[in-house]
Amino acid sequence: MSGETSVLLLWLALIQEGAAIRPVVTFTPNYKKIFSTESITMTCDVGSTIGEGMDYIWLKDNHQLYNGKSYTILYAKISDSGSYRCQTRPGEISDPVTLGVSDDYVILQTPLYVYEGDEMNIRCHHYPGYQERLAIFYKDNRVIRYWTDNAEYHISNVTRTTAGTYGCRKEVYHHLLYEQHEDKASLSVEDLFITPILTVTPHPVFRNDIMTLRCETRLHPQRQKTELVMDFYREEVVQGSGASDVYEVYNVQLEDSGNYSCEIATTDRRVTKKSAERLIQIEEFFTHPKITETNDLHEGHQRTLTCDTTLSQYVSRTDVEFAFYRGGRMVQGFTSSNKYEVPPNRLEDSGNYMCEVIYLKGNILKMSDGYILSVKGPAENMGYTWLNSIRLILSGSVIITAALFVFYHIRWMKSREEAAAPSTTKEKRTGLVLIQEGAAIRPVVTFTPNYKKIFTSERITLTCDVGSTIGEGLQFIWHKDNHRVPSGRSITIQDAKLIHSGKYRCQTILGEISDPVTLDVSNELFLTPTMTVTPHPVFRNDNVTLRCETRLHPHKQDTLVHFAFYRDDQAARRFNESNILKANTVRLEDSGKYSCEVATPGGKVRKKSAEQLIQIEELLSNPSITVTNDLCEGDPMTITCDMKLTPYTMDAGVQFAFYRDGRMVQGFNSSNKYEVGSAQLKDSGNYICEVKFLRNPVMRRSNESKITIKELFSPPVLTVSPELVNEGDNMTLTCHTNLNKNRLNTTTLQYAFYRNGRNVQGFNSTDKYEVHFIRVENFGTYTCEIQTSNSSVKKRSQDLLIPGSSVPSLMIIVSVSLGLILLIAMSICIFVCLYRRKPSSFNNLQPTPATDNEIATEAEVSYTVLDLSSRPYKPVSKEKGPNIVYAEVKSKASPETSDSSADIYQNIKSYT
Repeated sequence: MSGETSVLLLWLALIQEGAAIRPVVTFTPNYKKIFSTESITMTCDVGSTIGEGMDYIWLKDNHQLYNGKSYTILYAKISDSGSYRCQTRPGEISDPVTLGVSDDYVILQTPLYVYEGDEMNIRCHHYPGYQERLAIFYKDNRVIRYWTDNAEYHISNVTRTTAGTYGCRKEVYHHLLYEQHEDKASLSVEDLFITPILTVTPHPVFRNDIMTLRCETRLHPQRQKTELVMDFYREEVVQGSGASDVYEVYNVQLEDSGNYSCEIATTDRRVTKKSAERLIQIEEFFTHPKITETNDLHEGHQRTLTCDTTLSQYVSRTDVEFAFYRGGRMVQGFTSSNKYEVPPNRLEDSGNYMCEVIYLKGNILKMSDGYILSVKGPAENMGYTWLNSIRLILSGSVIITAALFVFYHIRWMKSREEAAAPSTTKEKRTGLVLIQEGAAIRPVVTFTPNYKKIFTSERITLTCDVGSTIGEGLQFIWHKDNHRVPSGRSITIQDAKLIHSGKYRCQTILGEISDPVTLDVSNELFLTPTMTVTPHPVFRNDNVTLRCETRLHPHKQDTLVHFAFYRDDQAARRFNESNILKANTVRLEDSGKYSCEVATPGGKVRKKSAEQLIQIEELLSNPSITVTNDLCEGDPMTITCDMKLTPYTMDAGVQFAFYRDGRMVQGFNSSNKYEVGSAQLKDSGNYICEVKFLRNPVMRRSNESKITIKELFSPPVLTVSPELVNEGDNMTLTCHTNLNKNRLNTTTLQYAFYRNGRNVQGFNSTDKYEVHFIRVENFGTYTCEIQTSNSSVKKRSQDLLIPGSSVPSLMIIVSVSLGLILLIAMSICIFVCLYRRKPSSFNNLQPTPATDNEIATEAEVSYTVLDLSSRPYKPVSKEKGPNIVYAEVKSKASPETSDSSADIYQNIKSYT
């Protein structure tokens, strides 16, 4: 196996799922090129703490080199030049870095990594042990620093233009004189972060929307800890700055349209990048409506009023409706038609018309300006002479004058009656009441200064407010305690008296009357205090401020007063000169009824505020988990994180996360649900949910909730019938399972069969697979698989081996085996019988001559007697005689050898 193949297999073995942060190779000293004999240390950097307990592997030119986090070359050689990488186990492999080792007289040393905004030195380095003198630096063949004795060139702020080819020339002393040597190096600069992109949501942006601008960029992976600041511009004017990449504009208006851009910079402003400008046009759902008129030229002169408006391209015509008003009263309610037909020849249809448009999806209303419509009477359409016309006009004028006098008199009397007994039934529409031409929005009484209670001798102005311009030229009527007082738009009380206390109302001529407001004139030393609480509402761990507010009489401003605070009528703070009580990190038990009291130092004058209930609320209550009951495999599972939200938390926003057995299964987002489309057994476990508040570092966790996913059907078991299958037989495979008893009527199962991993019967409703007249190719390893009809749950059986079996071959094998066994047994029996047939004597055995008769009868039998007794070897003494083995061979004598001896003696010395 080649070295390259070994390295490739090694990499494949090391790369696993769940790899850590990609490692980075760094050099110490930080130069890409060194001299031979110098030392350098390479480090596999994966972060300050992430790398603890990891295994590291170093590769040089794709060959494994070393194991360990750092690799040090103590005495560099030319052969140490090459491409280096490191890898964690398990983990990713780093990008390659190149180390150069040189034995020249001069090298130009540059850093391994260079980023925008860095400070950097390049070094014109000479070989150790030699004397050096002056050096010169140049870039792209242009001198950037002339001859000096400084061997380093400093760049204080690296930019993209810093990249290029650098070189240096240096004088080095050797061979009894100074000679010039030079070297070059290419320098590249990495982006610290990419050029930002400005995004806007929503799109398009409509008036009154909340517009969110986001300045998006990405830091270089090796510089993720760099702090950045963002500036947002509109027409090159800064709109917002800070560390957040989001800028929000609430309730945007048409004038907020313009060219927007954003700029990202490091905190020291060494690196800045600006996005491209983006035109953001604030849209209107529809333009301000306007009434136009069209005449019907046929008999009767019917007239049509049209409410014209221009809809945005994003608004459908069916999303808006129109209404029409005459003299402030609705004459046609909201419909999809923008037209109003004015009946002909009715004088009462004359008046000041307005139309209103509503956008149904956004509940946005706009009212047109007034349009004066004059309707002519029928007399003008008849063939009267000019004299009759004059008479008719005069008569009509008298009648109209009389009618107007009666009408105005009735209105005036009605206004007096309303002043005496105000009516509570009024016509309202979207909070505004429109009245006849010449009248304004319902008037409102305002105070200047804005106090409901003043001291005697103070000055106050009451104003009847009907709008900035509508009220010009109108006449006003004032009432105090239902009595007419001098009229005018404003009433000024220069020197307030106790008698000026009372309820005040104002009214325009022929208009509506305002709600009553109460003015209280007092000659007290100071007013009854009021207590204010901030923030509101109050949540646990908030810092709360109570303020006791009062006013001293203008003539008693030098009076010293003290303030005290109470909770549930118990002193929370005794009297002192501060009107503020602060409570830090309040708890739920701090809730109660609070009040404050103001008193002179001697306690002669004391006044207490009304009690105010301060309820310390939980910003987030403890959540709880709910889940669908009786879950089986394949069922959709929805886990809901339920909690009580206050209006404040709903407006500010909360996010939810879910955990199973302590491991997060769904990260924080706005949904309080965790959904699994098809639940499996592995989804069982102890679940908890966690809720966090976006504007406050507050988090709550639910209690554990054990969720068990029941088995829809048991793992399949494959059986075969018959149990022993021979070639030529019929075979039936059955896939057995047990379906959950609660799902018998609702679940349909499908079955499939496989042989040696290949499908032999696709999914269908039968749990059997049949093979008729089995052949050799039908034998093998079988499995079956069961799934639901929607494939949401699948399970496979264990392998079932069905070996091949052929009867004829088996019989041959059995027969041969039995024959061999029988042959071996017979051979053993013959040998035993022959061995035991003739007794033998091993002591003093002597040859016995055979008789002719014996030769005749035993000519074909040979006898061999061997003394194979095992004894230690000893020399044989002559007294005891030799250790002799006799062998007698009897054979049938042939005629040629009849005279030869039939006895053969062999003297054998046995040592074993």
